[in-house]
Amino acid sequence: MLKKALLLMAALIFPATSLADEPLKVFIFAGQSNMVGRAAKVEELPEALQAPQKNWAFHGNQWVPLEPGKTQNPEIEGFGPEISFAAAMAEHLGEPIGIIKYSRGGTNLHTQWNVEKQNQPKSLYAALIHLVEKAKATKEIEIVGMTWMQGEADSKTEAIAIAYGDHYRKLITQARKDFDNPAMPFIAGRVNPAKESVFTPEIVEITRKHQENPKLEHYDWVDCDDLPKIGDKVHYATTGLVTMGERMSEKIITLEQQNAPE
Repeated sequence: MLKKALLLMAALIFPATSLADEPLKVFIFAGQSNMVGRAAKVEELPEALQAPQKNWAFHGNQWVPLEPGKTQNPEIEGFGPEISFAAAMAEHLGEPIGIIKYSRGGTNLHTQWNVEKQNQPKSLYAALIHLVEKAKATKEIEIVGMTWMQGEADSKTEAIAIAYGDHYRKLITQARKDFDNPAMPFIAGRVNPAKESVFTPEIVEITRKHQENPKLEHYDWVDCDDLPKIGDKVHYATTGLVTMGERMSEKIITLEQQNAPE
């Protein structure tokens, strides 16, 4: 634990001042309110994670040092698993990384994130692609992974939950094509709104099964069942989001190692 804390401090103690000339390795973060970090509070983060990092986030129209409150697009309050993820991933890679995050609370994959409906005016997937293109226009980047925390909004009716699997596979496949990385690691946080919430457990389980096995390679999911939540039993507390980000980084690192040429 002490070694991990020291490594984390070393990764964070000197905030970034300028972007390097070489391409920036970038991870995409997308989803709904638990990706936004609706319940997150800066003062509840470990002290080292409260400060600006040496990593980068594309915020608004520019790259800025990654810190809580300056990662989210559109510019709404919140931070999610990207804070702890970035610290851990930069330490693993031995270089600063970039985060591009686009998430909206209460949104579903059935319509708003549906890649087959990206020509519609309110397509969130199209908005994500537009954001990535803006980021590319300011800096040479290489998209090397994507994380996804979404699914509650598709778990309210049985028909939409059943359709989640097909929409999910198409999202991952299209994202890999659009980000020019056919083997891009894709990691999801498995949803788990509590039985005491407004969700029906049997319907939620349908979505969870789709997330566990979309029948695609270079994919894995994070178990979030033990992560602490706030009183609504749906949204993760700050400590839960920190652990979620760490688990997401571990999963991507594992996929990288599995896919590395011998």
